[in-house]
Amino acid sequence: MRVDYHKLVRDGIPEIIGSRGDRAVTRVLDEAAYRDALLAKLVEEAQEASEALARNSLPNSLTCLRCSRDWRRPWA
Repeated sequence: MRVDYHKLVRDGIPEIIGSRGDRAVTRVLDEAAYRDALLAKLVEEAQEASEALARNSLPNSLTCLRCSRDWRRPWA
């Protein structure tokens, strides 16, 4: 069954998916699309952190902030 996520990917997730025998289809975003996706991810993380700090969402939010600061691409 096909599942579409339309999310930024980091931490070798495509490789992990592949090791399970599934197939991850990815693409590299241009700078404008990457900025938009990164900002959307930052909003998502901020909402999660405000709803449940106890779930330890804060580290993911800090990663997004670092990326938005210098536009590096840790998701590959």
